[in-house]
Amino acid sequence: MQNNPEFTHHYRKDNTPEQDAIEERIVQSTYKVIAEQIELNREVQAANSRARAAIISIIVATIVIIAVGIWWSVAHADVINMDAIAQIESSGNPLAYNRQSGASGLYQLMPCVVADYNACHPASKIAFKAVFSPVVARTVAEWYLAIKIPQYLRHYGKPVTVENIIWAYSAGIGNVVKGRMPEETKQYLAKYARLQKGR
Repeated sequence: MQNNPEFTHHYRKDNTPEQDAIEERIVQSTYKVIAEQIELNREVQAANSRARAAIISIIVATIVIIAVGIWWSVAHADVINMDAIAQIESSGNPLAYNRQSGASGLYQLMPCVVADYNACHPASKIAFKAVFSPVVARTVAEWYLAIKIPQYLRHYGKPVTVENIIWAYSAGIGNVVKGRMPEETKQYLAKYARLQKGR
């Protein structure tokens, strides 16, 4: 294969000293640019590593703060009086059924609540008619009052209090978010307070 003059002219023996000096400066300048580029790449990689580390630290700190907040809410929240809820909802009748709304059982659970429970417990799905069992009804109602509603409240930036939990249970989380308390819910809370005093 013949040498390509385009790539071999730097090695010609008939270069003048001035040409050799120019070529040497070009080579040295090229090496310098390459070295600077390599150093710049290293600095960029180091900066990216520091940025990733900072982001990870922020994420970890955020998770810790959220976890502590949830723990604090759960640890310091008042326990819902399930017997009082059952008395208000169904007068303690496990077979109670509201034809208009479909609410059923001791805690007048709605089909959507049971559907939410099943979605969160795929290994132990229950049929809606099972809420006529006091044990099943209490299991679902306690989960909804102690876990699901507090999750909704935290999601919407509302305090996890007994009043807000019962408000959401009685009127729906949407009314809590909007700050709208129906008269029926006001009566519900008043009755709950009276039953609490009579414990």
